[in-house]
Amino acid sequence: MMARLAGPLVTVALLPLLLAGCAAGEIASQRLDATAEALRQASIEQRQCRAAAFDKPEYARITPHLAVVAEAATPEQLADPTRVSAGERSLVTAMFAEAALCRRTTMKRVATLVPELAPVMVEHETEGDRNRERLLAGGITWGEANARSASLAAGFRTRSQEAMRANQARVVTEAEAEERRQVALTLVEAFIAGTVAGLTGVYIAPPSRTVTVRTVRVVPVPVRR
Repeated sequence: MMARLAGPLVTVALLPLLLAGCAAGEIASQRLDATAEALRQASIEQRQCRAAAFDKPEYARITPHLAVVAEAATPEQLADPTRVSAGERSLVTAMFAEAALCRRTTMKRVATLVPELAPVMVEHETEGDRNRERLLAGGITWGEANARSASLAAGFRTRSQEAMRANQARVVTEAEAEERRQVALTLVEAFIAGTVAGLTGVYIAPPSRTVTVRTVRVVPVPVRR
């Protein structure tokens, strides 16, 4: 009777090993999906925050010079030959400060979700601050500042995509590591329970597995000017 039961017991004990590869892929996909949704929400909230600042009546004098989204600047804004006047400087400074609060809140959220994006965002914001400082100092025109913002946004998008690919690879690696730990624990528990090789002490290696992770399209959060 014991000999007849050994086969089914081993099969039951090793079932998690047969399903582990699928589990790791599913876990990674779920995490990437959750990250993508959180990034999408962060992007929406940042745009709303920035738009709210642009819509304030006190900034109506300067908002025609700037696009709410840097990459959506109009031809007129990109060709604007004027510079920040003495009377506009305090308004520009105040509006940039409000926009900065929106960006920094988003940066903290994104860095928590995708650590690989942190250095990309910091570099982008540093260059953006330099661009704004030059505009405020009268060193460049509104049009030049807008063109630089659009260029920075395009570069940020490219580097963000690279960072997201690195993030996806890390998430998959972590899911596989968790799987290996669970497989090891399952083997030990099965051995202790007397279901692995009928308590002969023979180690049964888990089958080789290929983990397939469904591709997740992640739209990077644009840190807008």
